[in-house]
Amino acid sequence: MVKASFVMPVRNSEKFIVETVGSILRQTEKVIEIILVNDHSTDKTQAIVKRIKDKRIKYFDLKNKTGPGAARDYGIRK
Repeated sequence: MVKASFVMPVRNSEKFIVETVGSILRQTEKVIEIILVNDHSTDKTQAIVKRIKDKRIKYFDLKNKTGPGAARDYGIRK
């Protein structure tokens, strides 16, 4: 059973995504999930996230830009 869920809307986050996800994965609690919702990035965010191999990461790619609030809500529903 997952003890903590992190919902992260991301857009054009290639400079920070590895550091941010790595920080969450290094937390003491290991029974977590990270729900990343890519809000139609135009940089390399998608490619970078797909290279991070960890079963705790759930990745969703939105086809249209919705804004951080709507992307977060989408992640919460997932």
